[in-house]
Amino acid sequence: MRALANRKSSVLEEAAVDMAPLIDMTFLLLIFFLVNTNFIKETGIDVKRPQAAAGEEKKGDLILIGISEAGTVHISGKRLDLSAVRPTVSQMRLKLPDAPVVVVADESARMSLVVRVIDECKLAGAEEISIATKTEGA
Repeated sequence: MRALANRKSSVLEEAAVDMAPLIDMTFLLLIFFLVNTNFIKETGIDVKRPQAAAGEEKKGDLILIGISEAGTVHISGKRLDLSAVRPTVSQMRLKLPDAPVVVVADESARMSLVVRVIDECKLAGAEEISIATKTEGA
């Protein structure tokens, strides 16, 4: 009888599946997808973009500058004074020299502030500056 009990327990031990390699493989796949994912960069504020009939989608590395309805300027989630836009954009252009600048301004933002921000970007050496809009279908 003991021989039969020992045989059953050895059969149960043989049927066990080792989960460690499966867990290792899952973590390797997770790391692979995280490394190869392009995360969407945001300005750090919510804006209501103006609507446009025609537009061009920018891809790749971008320098995003947000302008809120209240007139605050944000880059990479940090609120900046207008005088800090030029040095910040210059510093970002050192890391991303060919990156276009995209101004994401609220449709109710003062146009004079938007123009001043674009001027500061040009003085910082940015050659390609765009204004973010939403298309009619979006």
